[in-house]
Amino acid sequence: MRYKYKQSLFTILLFGAICLVDAATIIKVIVDWVNGKTFNVAVNIITLVLCALVVVPIVMTLTTRYKISAEHLNMYLGIINLTKNKIQTSNIVYVARRKNQLFVAYVDKNYSSELVTMQIVISQKEFDSFANQLKKVNSNIAYIEED
Repeated sequence: MRYKYKQSLFTILLFGAICLVDAATIIKVIVDWVNGKTFNVAVNIITLVLCALVVVPIVMTLTTRYKISAEHLNMYLGIINLTKNKIQTSNIVYVARRKNQLFVAYVDKNYSSELVTMQIVISQKEFDSFANQLKKVNSNIAYIEED
């Protein structure tokens, strides 16, 4: 099951503004090229490549998500697995909901005596679904709701 990372309004507005400037730059270079204006080919090619490269991390950031499988809880940044199967669902001890925030506590396989807590940044509407999905995979997980 996948759960989309909840981006802040500031992040969305900032990335939107960057994409608009990026698109305007690309359009200007293409229009100048079509109209036959004299320009430095190398500079314009570099500009187009840099504009395209700016979009990649933005798209990756906006597509960040959590994925729960039978064995692992993973966080993906685009196609990159950030947690790299380090969080085993069998090692998750509890899911806690605290003041509109969700946390997962698990035992790290490298440090078996330490409990690691990770904040899960998803929509509040999905908190219960997320916890229930984890409980389906590992029935020993406790779901704690604190006010």
